[in-house]
Amino acid sequence: MKKLIFTLLIASVIGMTEQLKAQCEIKDAVIGIVSTSQAGVDCQTTFNLSFKLKNNGGNKTVVIQAWKEADYPNYWGANCSNNQSPRAADLRLNGTGPLPFLNIAFDIATQTVIASANYPGGGVTLGSGYTVAVGTIDALGFYPITLSNLSVTVPNQQCGNGVTIRADVWSSQGSVNSGWTPHCVICNNTYAFNYPAVTASLNCLNPRGYFVRIQNINTVQTITSSWKAYRDDNNNGILDPTDPLVDDQSGTSHTITAGTSYQTTGFIPYTGNTTPPAINQNLIIEVTTDGLANKQYAIAANACAPLPVNFKSFNADRIREWVNLRWETMTEQNSSSFVIERTTGLTGWQTVAVIPSQATGGNSNDLLTYHFADLNNYKGISQYRIRQVDLDNQSRYSVVKAVRGESQPVKLTVFPNPSENGKVTVVFDNSNTVRELTLLDMSGRIIRRMTAVTNNSVQFDNLSTGIYSLRVVAVETGEQTISKVVVNRK
Repeated sequence: MKKLIFTLLIASVIGMTEQLKAQCEIKDAVIGIVSTSQAGVDCQTTFNLSFKLKNNGGNKTVVIQAWKEADYPNYWGANCSNNQSPRAADLRLNGTGPLPFLNIAFDIATQTVIASANYPGGGVTLGSGYTVAVGTIDALGFYPITLSNLSVTVPNQQCGNGVTIRADVWSSQGSVNSGWTPHCVICNNTYAFNYPAVTASLNCLNPRGYFVRIQNINTVQTITSSWKAYRDDNNNGILDPTDPLVDDQSGTSHTITAGTSYQTTGFIPYTGNTTPPAINQNLIIEVTTDGLANKQYAIAANACAPLPVNFKSFNADRIREWVNLRWETMTEQNSSSFVIERTTGLTGWQTVAVIPSQATGGNSNDLLTYHFADLNNYKGISQYRIRQVDLDNQSRYSVVKAVRGESQPVKLTVFPNPSENGKVTVVFDNSNTVRELTLLDMSGRIIRRMTAVTNNSVQFDNLSTGIYSLRVVAVETGEQTISKVVVNRK
């Protein structure tokens, strides 16, 4: 499954390796963003965290606490030392600042989450609802720890922007019900989340190629970055020691001025990009930026891997308050069902219906046709996808289809318009037409051009503030449509 980034489809990594008192050492920490949503001025984020902790024979209760940089209270001081675990007031800058937005504790021995009631001194709410998994100690004395489905609210933070944080990691030899006297502390670690912002993708050609875009969201400072590409062999969205390096671009640095981006020219080939199973794997792009302690990761997801079901077509068309979904399969192997999912952009993907496979025993080499009508009177754009589930409960996603709102009886819809982030989506009412798209600025200069577009939705991103004209031409008929696009970046 795809891992989403702090900006949807991006991952941030904390690369921390410190050795302080009592042989305290932690390394290879990786954050994989699962989902984000804007809640007023705050960013709500769900993510997975994995890292390696040195086994010193005493770690029992482990605590992780993180603040935005300006809110860091620096309880542990320059030497990362204190004989008492921090109480509620100690976790607030000057005793009045906000508590850490990430504040969790877990028991290594039992691999369980520790409840707020056990925090020494009380008055502290610990995160819950996540799971803890501790692996086997490796040859260097580290045992891997994975925390899944952590949920936090980052205060006063836009989800699409980078954020600098400071984090403390400490552990105690004491039991869950003790005062948690610290014996191992790593403190005042500074990291940049989602800075620079990195996206990546794979094409569906043979040989495969990958694309990388690095955006310097810092408005005052130039950065220098490079990257390596690894194959995600176990498809977990995390760079594991066993994931092979398939392309090394670390010897080529790219200077990116403030507020601009670098992107590859076309798609770059890599080792194993011609034959299965390697050709069907995702890639993990590891970006290193001079002067930053941590690295940024992006998943180049392979949407081209063979599915248990071979889709011939998938269409979504609105008829008044109903959206008619129709898909055909040419072959099905080990197929169980089709889960129809919908999003309006206001919420995440929601399950609309589950349609059983028509294939006898899950297998078919005949053309099978499926229909479903969804009662949907939403006035804006809705998007649909199909999650095909096989008998082993493995799943893959279809392409995404967008439909206009019930109150949008036009053949072309641009949203959001105006755009506040430089990104717009264009939705066509008819999905069976080949089109050419040209985006022009007010002087008539061509900004973007797309040819042979067959999908019913496309996206333009990284547009500067201004007014544009979007010209759409149906290749077969020559019919032309022109729409105004407004970008007002904030």
